[in-house]
Amino acid sequence: MKLQEVGYATGAKCGATFIDLEFIRWLNRKLGDEYFRMLSDDRPVESFSVHNVFGAGIRSVLEQFDKMKMTYDGNAQPNMSRITLPGDLYDVDDPDRGIDEGVITLTK
Repeated sequence: MKLQEVGYATGAKCGATFIDLEFIRWLNRKLGDEYFRMLSDDRPVESFSVHNVFGAGIRSVLEQFDKMKMTYDGNAQPNMSRITLPGDLYDVDDPDRGIDEGVITLTK
């Protein structure tokens, strides 16, 4: 079986997709290249676009970020502003990068 595009997309780009891409870029800056590549199945941040299929690591982080977006009311809430890194990054402790035992806390 082979799939191919048979028509052109006619809908507008959704804003949430672009927010996710900016979050991925921010995550790369936060983690640094080494940790980001561990999270992204060794893909550089430049390879991500609105048409990507994301690997399990990035998908896990985006799912957590998505929950934050849905409940964000303009005020940072301690329980809803933490991202737990998956896989090999679960126990990373790098205070200089703001990573505490595999957890990144997002602040306002």
